[in-house]
Order: sequence, then C-alpha cells, then structure tokens
Amino acid sequence: QQEIDDLKNALLLQDKTKKTETLLKLSQLFLDINPDSAIYYSNKAIKLAESNSLITLLGKAYRIYGQSNYFKGNSEIGETYLIKSIELFDSIENTEEKTWSILELGAMNQYYGKKNIAINNYKQALKIAINNKYSKLELTSYSYLGDVYGFSGDYEESLKYYENALKIATNNNDR
Repeated sequence: QQEIDDLKNALLLQDKTKKTETLLKLSQLFLDINPDSAIYYSNKAIKLAESNSLITLLGKAYRIYGQSNYFKGNSEIGETYLIKSIELFDSIENTEEKTWSILELGAMNQYYGKKNIAINNYKQALKIAINNKYSKLELTSYSYLGDVYGFSGDYEESLKYYENALKIATNNNDR
C-alpha cells in the first residue's frame, strides 16, 4: 500500500514521460488486485501517452488496458487493446515489447478456453524470442506452452516445454 501511495503522490511532481511511467506502474500494481483501478490508471496513461507522442509507453498502456479488461471479463475490449499494442510495437519494430503483448494475448485466449489460439500465440512469441535471442521471453513462452498443454491434460507435451524452460533458467541462473 505504501508503494501505491508514494506513486500517487509522485504523479503531482513529474514531467509527462515520468507521469506516464508512474501511471503504468500503478496500473500494473493494481492489475491482479483491482482491475477497475488498473483500467482507470492505464486509461489515463493512454491519454497522456497519445497527447505527448510517447509511442512505446502507449503500446505498454494498451497492453495493460487490454489485460485489465480481460481480467474484468471484457474479452472483446481486452483483445482489441492487446492487438492494438501488438500492431503499434510492430509498426515501430519493437519486437521485444511486441512479443510480451503476444504472450498476453495468448494468456487471454487460454483464460477464455481458446486453447489452439493460445498455443499459436505462444508459438509465435517463442519463434520471435528465439530469433532475437530474448532468453526471458523464450523461457516465458516455453513455460506458457507447458501450462496450456498441462491444463488440457497433455502431460507429455507439457513436460517437453517445461524441460526447455528449465534448461534456459538453469543456463541463466534463474530459479
């Protein structure tokens, strides 16, 4: 709670970029505990980023706004903003952020029971991660693929993906 209060107070003193980053941090903190607050802060971040041409921050705000909405059960809005995030990052050739947004789209599809679409999203993210040597994204992609196969009862396939994730984590000393 103290971190949230400190961030709210900091909003009064910051320039546009820092203010947008703080709004994104607040929305991220509220994502799991209060999606309505996450929607509120990410929407404010969208408006501020749009009016000040803060493109990378705008893409992140779209992603968090999309996540917040799918956590609230607003799947159409969630999907729309996750796709906007992907398209925006694609247009500025920010493949790392684009890949994070693809993973979130996969998580949303998995959450709503769209297993095959989620698998396609995760495999797309994995391919980008491997091609660009984004080890954290590669590890996350393998883990999410392990999850989706495990939740559907395909434990053999799940284990293959988890083993790949474990290899990357071990190589990077991530535990």
